[in-house]
Amino acid sequence: MTRWKRATVPLTFLLTFSCLLSCSSGKSEIQKEADGKAQQWWDSAVAKCGDYYYRYQGIDMVSGKIIHKDILYQFKPTTFIVKEMPVTAASELNGVEWSGQIIVPVSAYRYYDLGGNYNLAGWYGWLDGAPQFDAPYLRENAAPVLGAVLEKVKGKWSVDGQDYVKPNCSEIPKDTPK
Repeated sequence: MTRWKRATVPLTFLLTFSCLLSCSSGKSEIQKEADGKAQQWWDSAVAKCGDYYYRYQGIDMVSGKIIHKDILYQFKPTTFIVKEMPVTAASELNGVEWSGQIIVPVSAYRYYDLGGNYNLAGWYGWLDGAPQFDAPYLRENAAPVLGAVLEKVKGKWSVDGQDYVKPNCSEIPKDTPK
């Protein structure tokens, strides 16, 4: 074996091994980008205060503006999942490059009515599952979840989960269950 061939064998092995390590995550670049956008949304949509997560509901779904913070939800998810969905032919023609869901499995939650709905302030007892809102991504999943729709359209990412309003931890009421 010539000196050149002896030098290329370890180099070939090193390059192959490093490619295997870098390629072993199994995620495409766009999936990694989607994961990052989901994390950004999560960080901007919910507050972690102690062992629990919190979010307000109180968005005017037509204008997208915060009209009031009427209900505060408390829950304890373990993680969120980014699930890629197939891009249809029509969606592709409309510029959709990636489509998916941000799914947040929740085993139990409770809420605090701040007087916006029932004029009864205070924490309600814990309920199984997640709050069920009128959203297709919640109805389609068998597990109780919170979540949002995530898409990349013509190079720009968008999250359809604007009804999440992040509270400050200082706004969390004391534990006074009803």
